Amino acid sequence: MKISPSLFLVLLFATTTLHAADDAAMLSGFKKELAALDAEIAKGKPKISHYSRRGDLNLFLSNFDASVTDYKKMVELDPAQDGPHWRLGIALYFAGDAENSAKQFEKYYAQDVTGTDRETGIWHFIARAGIDGVGSARLQMLRYQQPDREPFNGLYDLFGDVWKTDEFFKDLNRRGLTTDKGVMFYAQLYAGINEDLNGNRDAALRYIRMAAASEWGRKATGGPGYMWQVSRVLQKALEDAQKAEKSEKPEGETKEEK
Repeated sequence: MKISPSLFLVLLFATTTLHAADDAAMLSGFKKELAALDAEIAKGKPKISHYSRRGDLNLFLSNFDASVTDYKKMVELDPAQDGPHWRLGIALYFAGDAENSAKQFEKYYAQDVTGTDRETGIWHFIARAGIDGVGSARLQMLRYQQPDREPFNGLYDLFGDVWKTDEFFKDLNRRGLTTDKGVMFYAQLYAGINEDLNGNRDAALRYIRMAAASEWGRKATGGPGYMWQVSRVLQKALEDAQKAEKSEKPEGETKEEK
């Protein structure tokens, strides 16, 4: 189902409902679960599943170095975990190790027999942009021959600068995809990341807040549920960075005075 372009833009930029109380309860639950896992691992016979879940919890709680350590422990216990470990790539990026993050996504790309997973390619781009800048990252984008699930074909073109953000969303609307909550969650999340990489902090926050407010994402499990947590973590990180920038700006300074 399509909606009028004007109504679509109103809905796209509408104020989203915050879930502060729900999030506080969720984070409290994560901390309790983390403490229980710490105790279980301390007994001396941990399982890969223990490190997997603890790595997730640490990332959800913004303990990025600890998350990397847990995910690497999974690989240490079972080297077969290495190639497909996209969560390790994300944790490495959040921990500030863009170089090894990019390498991790290259490992995943090498073992992707379907040759379609552009979400991996997007994270590789994000990591490369953190090393060399956006322009260089575009030259090093991983290549795909087969189509991917929506909205990742268009998103890959967005990161490759084939589309502009408004063109990308208008295309989704034209094809009747804006009513698909899963499609829109991923579209908003990655559009926000792309805006941030291009220095558009306000636009980045607007889109990522939409993704973090997604009821579909909040209720999702597996990979989609993990990525909803990523959207929430990103929102907090960007908001914290924005507050820090404002606090460092001299009082009375205007854009023209810079």
